[in-house]
Amino acid sequence: MKKLFSIGLILSMLFLAMSAQAQVHAGLTGGFNFSDLDMKIMGYENEVTSRTVYGVGGVVDVYLNKTIAVRLEPKYQLRGGVILDDVYLPDDIIDDIPISGVGLTLKSSYIEIPVLLKAEFGKIIKPYIIAGPTIGFLLSSKMEVKAYGMALNVDLKDITEELFFGIGVGFGMSFPFGLGSFFMEGKYTFGLTELQKTGKQIIGIGPIVEDVDIEEGILEYTNKGFEIMVGFTVPLTIP
Repeated sequence: MKKLFSIGLILSMLFLAMSAQAQVHAGLTGGFNFSDLDMKIMGYENEVTSRTVYGVGGVVDVYLNKTIAVRLEPKYQLRGGVILDDVYLPDDIIDDIPISGVGLTLKSSYIEIPVLLKAEFGKIIKPYIIAGPTIGFLLSSKMEVKAYGMALNVDLKDITEELFFGIGVGFGMSFPFGLGSFFMEGKYTFGLTELQKTGKQIIGIGPIVEDVDIEEGILEYTNKGFEIMVGFTVPLTIP
Protein backbone atom coordinates (compact mmCIF):
# COMPACT_ATOMS: atom_id res chain seq x y z
CA MET A 1 0.00 0.00 0.00
CA LYS A 2 2.80 2.43 0.87
CA LYS A 3 4.56 1.71 -2.41
CA LEU A 4 1.36 2.31 -4.40
CA PHE A 5 0.76 5.58 -2.55
CA SER A 6 4.33 6.73 -3.21
CA ILE A 7 4.25 5.93 -6.91
CA GLY A 8 0.82 7.53 -7.21
CA LEU A 9 2.03 10.74 -5.57
CA ILE A 10 5.00 11.02 -7.91
CA LEU A 11 2.95 10.31 -11.04
CA SER A 12 0.21 12.74 -9.98
CA MET A 13 2.64 15.62 -9.48
CA LEU A 14 4.35 14.88 -12.75
CA PHE A 15 1.01 14.69 -14.60
CA LEU A 16 -0.11 18.04 -13.18
CA ALA A 17 3.14 19.66 -14.23
CA MET A 18 3.13 18.16 -17.72
CA SER A 19 -0.52 19.08 -18.25
CA ALA A 20 0.50 22.71 -18.01
CA GLN A 21 2.51 22.25 -21.24
CA ALA A 22 5.55 23.36 -19.30
CA GLN A 23 9.13 23.58 -20.42
CA VAL A 24 11.21 20.62 -19.27
CA HIS A 25 14.94 20.51 -18.47
CA ALA A 26 16.63 17.16 -17.81
CA GLY A 27 20.14 16.03 -16.95
CA LEU A 28 22.45 14.28 -14.50
CA THR A 29 23.49 15.00 -10.94
CA GLY A 30 25.88 13.58 -8.38
CA GLY A 31 27.74 14.47 -5.21
CA PHE A 32 28.32 13.76 -1.54
CA ASN A 33 25.99 13.13 1.36
CA PHE A 34 27.12 13.74 4.93
CA SER A 35 24.80 11.02 6.15
CA ASP A 36 23.69 10.89 9.78
CA LEU A 37 21.16 9.14 12.03
CA ASP A 38 18.98 9.80 15.02
CA MET A 39 19.49 6.52 16.88
CA LYS A 40 18.44 4.86 20.13
CA ILE A 41 19.54 1.40 21.23
CA MET A 42 17.01 -0.15 23.65
CA GLY A 43 15.69 3.34 24.38
CA TYR A 44 19.07 4.94 25.08
CA GLU A 45 20.13 7.75 22.74
CA ASN A 46 23.60 7.30 21.27
CA GLU A 47 25.80 9.97 19.72
CA VAL A 48 26.23 9.32 16.00
CA THR A 49 28.97 10.60 13.69
CA SER A 50 28.14 11.21 10.05
CA ARG A 51 29.41 9.10 7.15
CA THR A 52 30.57 10.79 3.95
CA VAL A 53 28.94 8.80 1.15
CA TYR A 54 27.76 9.53 -2.38
CA GLY A 55 24.67 9.71 -4.54
CA VAL A 56 24.26 9.71 -8.33
CA GLY A 57 21.24 10.00 -10.57
CA GLY A 58 19.15 12.18 -12.80
CA VAL A 59 17.30 15.44 -12.50
CA VAL A 60 14.17 16.72 -14.24
CA ASP A 61 12.85 20.27 -13.90
CA VAL A 62 9.28 20.75 -15.10
CA TYR A 63 8.63 24.51 -15.23
CA LEU A 64 5.13 25.68 -14.36
CA ASN A 65 6.13 29.25 -15.24
CA LYS A 66 9.36 31.21 -15.60
CA THR A 67 10.34 30.94 -11.94
CA ILE A 68 8.50 27.93 -10.43
CA ALA A 69 9.29 24.31 -11.28
CA VAL A 70 8.71 20.80 -9.99
CA ARG A 71 12.12 19.14 -9.60
CA LEU A 72 12.46 15.34 -9.61
CA GLU A 73 15.84 13.90 -8.56
CA PRO A 74 15.69 10.09 -8.93
CA LYS A 75 19.01 8.70 -7.74
CA TYR A 76 21.00 5.94 -6.10
CA GLN A 77 21.79 7.18 -2.60
CA LEU A 78 23.94 5.76 0.21
CA ARG A 79 23.06 6.54 3.83
CA GLY A 80 23.99 5.53 7.38
CA GLY A 81 26.02 6.68 10.35
CA VAL A 82 28.73 5.69 12.83
CA ILE A 83 28.81 5.24 16.61
CA LEU A 84 32.48 5.40 17.53
CA ASP A 85 34.17 3.84 20.56
CA ASP A 86 31.38 4.07 23.14
CA VAL A 87 27.99 2.37 22.81
CA TYR A 88 25.51 3.20 25.59
CA LEU A 89 22.90 0.76 26.88
CA PRO A 90 20.22 1.45 29.50
CA ASP A 91 20.98 1.00 33.21
CA ASP A 92 18.89 -2.14 33.60
CA ILE A 93 21.33 -3.91 31.28
CA ILE A 94 24.80 -2.64 32.17
CA ASP A 95 24.61 0.07 34.86
CA ASP A 96 24.12 3.00 32.46
CA ILE A 97 27.78 3.10 31.40
CA PRO A 98 29.36 3.05 27.94
CA ILE A 99 30.79 -0.13 26.51
CA SER A 100 34.21 1.13 25.45
CA GLY A 101 36.04 -0.18 22.41
CA VAL A 102 32.86 -0.97 20.48
CA GLY A 103 31.92 0.76 17.24
CA LEU A 104 28.81 0.41 15.10
CA THR A 105 28.54 1.50 11.46
CA LEU A 106 25.17 1.40 9.75
CA LYS A 107 25.37 1.25 5.95
CA SER A 108 22.27 1.45 3.77
CA SER A 109 21.45 2.16 0.14
CA TYR A 110 18.27 3.42 -1.52
CA ILE A 111 16.70 4.40 -4.78
CA GLU A 112 15.39 7.81 -3.76
CA ILE A 113 12.95 10.09 -5.56
CA PRO A 114 12.81 13.61 -4.12
CA VAL A 115 9.80 15.54 -5.46
CA LEU A 116 10.67 19.18 -4.84
CA LEU A 117 9.10 22.55 -5.49
CA LYS A 118 11.74 24.88 -6.91
CA ALA A 119 11.63 28.69 -6.95
CA GLU A 120 14.44 30.46 -8.80
CA PHE A 121 15.39 34.09 -9.18
CA GLY A 122 17.56 36.18 -11.48
CA LYS A 123 18.06 36.18 -15.23
CA ILE A 124 21.53 34.77 -16.01
CA ILE A 125 22.93 33.49 -12.72
CA LYS A 126 19.88 32.04 -10.97
CA PRO A 127 19.87 31.29 -7.24
CA TYR A 128 17.00 29.05 -6.16
CA ILE A 129 15.37 27.39 -3.15
CA ILE A 130 13.84 23.91 -3.05
CA ALA A 131 11.62 21.98 -0.65
CA GLY A 132 9.51 18.86 -0.75
CA PRO A 133 9.11 15.18 0.17
CA THR A 134 11.65 12.43 -0.45
CA ILE A 135 10.68 8.80 -0.98
CA GLY A 136 13.33 6.07 -0.72
CA PHE A 137 13.11 2.41 -1.73
CA LEU A 138 15.48 0.25 0.32
CA LEU A 139 18.12 -1.75 -1.56
CA SER A 140 20.36 -2.87 1.30
CA SER A 141 20.92 -2.33 5.02
CA LYS A 142 23.91 -3.65 6.97
CA MET A 143 25.57 -3.02 10.30
CA GLU A 144 29.30 -3.43 10.88
CA VAL A 145 30.22 -4.14 14.49
CA LYS A 146 33.83 -3.67 15.62
CA ALA A 147 34.81 -4.81 19.10
CA TYR A 148 38.22 -5.57 20.57
CA GLY A 149 39.95 -6.17 17.26
CA MET A 150 37.12 -8.25 15.77
CA ALA A 151 34.61 -7.23 13.08
CA LEU A 152 31.14 -8.60 12.43
CA ASN A 153 28.81 -7.71 9.55
CA VAL A 154 25.07 -8.16 10.06
CA ASP A 155 22.51 -7.93 7.25
CA LEU A 156 19.58 -5.85 8.56
CA LYS A 157 17.42 -5.76 5.44
CA ASP A 158 14.78 -8.17 6.81
CA ILE A 159 14.20 -5.94 9.85
CA THR A 160 14.39 -2.58 8.03
CA GLU A 161 11.39 -0.78 6.59
CA GLU A 162 11.30 -1.00 2.78
CA LEU A 163 10.23 2.62 2.37
CA PHE A 164 11.90 5.76 3.72
CA PHE A 165 9.95 9.03 3.85
CA GLY A 166 11.59 12.37 4.50
CA ILE A 167 11.47 16.11 3.87
CA GLY A 168 14.20 17.93 1.99
CA VAL A 169 14.93 21.67 2.06
CA GLY A 170 17.81 23.43 0.35
CA PHE A 171 19.22 26.05 -1.94
CA GLY A 172 21.30 26.20 -5.08
CA MET A 173 22.53 28.25 -8.01
CA SER A 174 22.49 27.63 -11.73
CA PHE A 175 24.13 29.43 -14.62
CA PRO A 176 24.34 28.95 -18.40
CA PHE A 177 26.87 26.41 -19.63
CA GLY A 178 26.96 25.50 -23.32
CA LEU A 179 23.52 24.42 -24.52
CA GLY A 180 22.22 23.95 -20.99
CA SER A 181 22.81 24.94 -17.39
CA PHE A 182 25.26 23.90 -14.69
CA PHE A 183 24.03 23.90 -11.08
CA MET A 184 25.35 23.48 -7.55
CA GLU A 185 22.96 22.54 -4.76
CA GLY A 186 22.93 21.95 -1.02
CA LYS A 187 20.01 20.13 0.61
CA TYR A 188 19.25 18.88 4.11
CA THR A 189 16.98 15.84 4.39
CA PHE A 190 15.43 14.68 7.66
CA GLY A 191 13.61 11.39 7.92
CA LEU A 192 10.02 10.88 9.04
CA THR A 193 10.17 7.06 9.05
CA GLU A 194 11.19 4.88 11.99
CA LEU A 195 13.30 2.37 10.08
CA GLN A 196 13.51 -0.67 12.35
CA LYS A 197 10.73 -3.25 12.09
CA THR A 198 10.14 -6.47 14.01
CA GLY A 199 11.20 -9.85 12.68
CA LYS A 200 13.83 -12.57 12.91
CA GLN A 201 17.51 -11.69 12.50
CA ILE A 202 20.29 -14.19 11.89
CA ILE A 203 23.50 -13.25 13.72
CA GLY A 204 26.61 -15.35 13.27
CA ILE A 205 30.26 -15.37 14.32
CA GLY A 206 32.17 -18.12 12.56
CA PRO A 207 30.39 -21.46 13.13
CA ILE A 208 28.09 -19.94 15.81
CA VAL A 209 24.78 -18.80 14.33
CA GLU A 210 21.80 -17.48 16.30
CA ASP A 211 18.27 -16.76 15.07
CA VAL A 212 17.20 -13.74 17.15
CA ASP A 213 13.69 -12.26 17.47
CA ILE A 214 13.93 -8.49 17.03
CA GLU A 215 11.19 -6.74 18.99
CA GLU A 216 9.94 -3.19 18.67
CA GLY A 217 12.22 -0.57 20.26
CA ILE A 218 15.48 -2.51 20.27
CA LEU A 219 17.03 -0.37 17.54
CA GLU A 220 15.24 2.92 16.78
CA TYR A 221 16.66 5.15 14.10
CA THR A 222 15.80 7.57 11.30
CA ASN A 223 17.86 8.90 8.41
CA LYS A 224 19.05 12.46 8.00
CA GLY A 225 21.92 14.24 6.25
CA PHE A 226 23.20 17.18 4.23
CA GLU A 227 23.90 16.70 0.51
CA ILE A 228 26.15 18.73 -1.75
CA MET A 229 25.31 18.00 -5.38
CA VAL A 230 26.37 19.32 -8.78
CA GLY A 231 24.74 18.66 -12.12
CA PHE A 232 23.99 19.68 -15.66
CA THR A 233 20.65 20.04 -17.43
CA VAL A 234 19.56 20.75 -21.00
CA PRO A 235 16.13 21.91 -22.20
CA LEU A 236 13.84 19.40 -23.87
CA THR A 237 11.19 20.26 -26.46
CA ILE A 238 7.59 19.61 -25.39
CA PRO A 239 5.07 19.64 -28.29
